[in-house]
Amino acid sequence: MIDLPSFTDKTLDDKKERKAIKEYLYQLTEQLRYTLNNLGEENFTQEFVNTVLRGENGASAEMQLTLDGFRVAIANAQSNIATLEITADGINTRVTNEVAGLNSTITQTAGGLSVRIGNLDDPDTGRVTTAENDITSLELTTAGLAVATANNKLTFTADGLSIYNGGFSIYNNSNQKVCYIDTNGTLQLNGDITSSGGNIGGWSLSAAGLTGSAGYMRPDGYARFGNLYIHPQGVTFGAQAEIDAVWSLQSDETLTNLAISSNGWITLNGKSVVTSAGVGDRPIEVDAGAAAVSGAINSQTWVSFNKTFNAVPRVVTNAVTGNIAGAITAKIKSVDTTGFYATIGGSNDTFTVHWIAVSA
Repeated sequence: MIDLPSFTDKTLDDKKERKAIKEYLYQLTEQLRYTLNNLGEENFTQEFVNTVLRGENGASAEMQLTLDGFRVAIANAQSNIATLEITADGINTRVTNEVAGLNSTITQTAGGLSVRIGNLDDPDTGRVTTAENDITSLELTTAGLAVATANNKLTFTADGLSIYNGGFSIYNNSNQKVCYIDTNGTLQLNGDITSSGGNIGGWSLSAAGLTGSAGYMRPDGYARFGNLYIHPQGVTFGAQAEIDAVWSLQSDETLTNLAISSNGWITLNGKSVVTSAGVGDRPIEVDAGAAAVSGAINSQTWVSFNKTFNAVPRVVTNAVTGNIAGAITAKIKSVDTTGFYATIGGSNDTFTVHWIAVSA
């Protein structure tokens, strides 16, 4: 209760009366401040709570406070509208431009945070980013954006996008996974890789093909692997080529019509050349002819005959011992159901060759 001082126009010049008036005004101010700070909502009308302010330039501000929540909307003459809604379920902010047909929404709930940027006329064209479930932190600073979950972390800075302790997936418009990189760096790609340059496992990639320290592969069909050359006309050896240390082909020799059958027989130049591990075989070239033969052993340890035994389409030789040089002569030693033996004499030694009779 504030007591009003008693004064008249005649007493205003009195010093005591002026002091009483000042004290009264001070008490009135304090009482008004206390009343406004402790005024209950039952003292406000709904019209006051739902306050709408409008300006002459088309701007407006609206505030609503109900038991369901709190809402504030601010608009201007350019059709920009910003809305803030707070309810027990969460906080929703929305910015809309009706002329451009654009809107963006940020919704925060107990389960996560969702950011949507889209088109008012076609919501499906909008871009949606949702953060929910096990998210432990979401930080947006001048340095970039960082999102962390219980096990993974994603950062987006000026240096680019980084993913820690997690894989990376890309989906197409049909929600099909077309690219995936796991935590070990293994790439799974459904599609084509197009590149005009780079390096793959020691090979240099360019428009001309793949180039390595000892070879190349070109799109026109030419390739090189060490001394082996592959070209549209065939295969060429740049130096001596060796096959299992038994037979060698010199760079000036020609290899044609080489075939390996399913049973392991090797046919060379239309003739049979058979190797068998553990018997000390030597490559043999057999020319067409009759039973009696003669020939020589050359520097490549080939046994070359000018005749062949027509009944023996496959040839296997036993181990050769001794030093054989010069011309040799072969004579049939014996014939049985397994084949026949021929004794071959040379200028320095004599050895026996066993031809095994097998069917073609």
